[in-house]
Amino acid sequence: MNLKTVVCGPREGWRVSNGLLKRLPRQVFSVDGPGPTTTTRKMNPPQSVRARQESSLHFPETSIVGGGLVEGPPMKDWRAPLQKQGGLSPVVALGKFDAMHVGHRALAEAAAALGGHPWLISFSGMAEVLNWEPRLPIVPFCERASVLKSWAPFCGGLPPCMRYLPFGEIRSMSPEEFVELLAEQLGAVGIVAGENYRFGYKAAGDANTLQELGGKYGMKVTILDLVTSQGEPAVENVSTSKVRDGLAKGALGQVQKYLDRRYRLVSEFDSTESIPFSGGSTIPMKAFLNQPPVEGPYPVDVQLQTISHDGLLNDVMGPLRTTISFDESGVRVPGLEMGNLAGRMHLVVDF
Repeated sequence: MNLKTVVCGPREGWRVSNGLLKRLPRQVFSVDGPGPTTTTRKMNPPQSVRARQESSLHFPETSIVGGGLVEGPPMKDWRAPLQKQGGLSPVVALGKFDAMHVGHRALAEAAAALGGHPWLISFSGMAEVLNWEPRLPIVPFCERASVLKSWAPFCGGLPPCMRYLPFGEIRSMSPEEFVELLAEQLGAVGIVAGENYRFGYKAAGDANTLQELGGKYGMKVTILDLVTSQGEPAVENVSTSKVRDGLAKGALGQVQKYLDRRYRLVSEFDSTESIPFSGGSTIPMKAFLNQPPVEGPYPVDVQLQTISHDGLLNDVMGPLRTTISFDESGVRVPGLEMGNLAGRMHLVVDF
């Protein structure tokens, strides 16, 4: 029996349409997340998709998860000093970190190279404050600690940590006020960001500003060039929007290069919501906690777990190698037979 804490949560009251969350009548749900891009894509079948943010994160009531690796809302004292790890002072890496792709890992690696412990700093609540359309994230909140642990070999043997700052509190800060927060309150001794990072009120600060202000407050600053995807040959620069495009096209091999790991889709549902068919079950679309790929068949590994009343996951099936297929109603999973299982279920699909 394999037990671990689960921090994902159900999405009753919502439905999913091409990666977008749509509210059903008389239900309440909060979606937080950063991300400033606007794109329009054609899906299969053709539908326009409004993509006005890079991520939407479903945060559980628990604010610190994964053994303390992820701190993020609600968090009462978000100005509290970042904790040292392994005796090393915190070096912050700035970004949105929705996809947690190889470019984000490079930021964490550069933070470790400055001689400190990497802390990823991002923002919650941007979707609400800026009235962006909520979207499913690339990495669900409950999987973030697992990804951070996988980055340990790139960061001096210790996994990076992550904290979300409330965007509503940060939004009006000038670039200097934000850097002062990092140095004087969070206790950062260094900063790492990508060359295109903007910060401060109305994005007034850029990489040059960050270097100037970092020096003023006694912090080392590293600015990274954009990172290309893994594999030979390396392809175009990595971004979260390109990960989303790969999912929208069903190009899971390309997505894997961007992430340097298999793409993991997570869903949670009540056993009564699954629809049985001969030799398997269909899981409804509303159960997904992160963005599924475009409709079609995919060879995958599937694992089913039950969720106990105290939030523990208990393995009951898998990993099972099978071929799943998506349509607008949900995902058909041959070999997934619920039998006498009852209660909340946690389904992990690795592409």
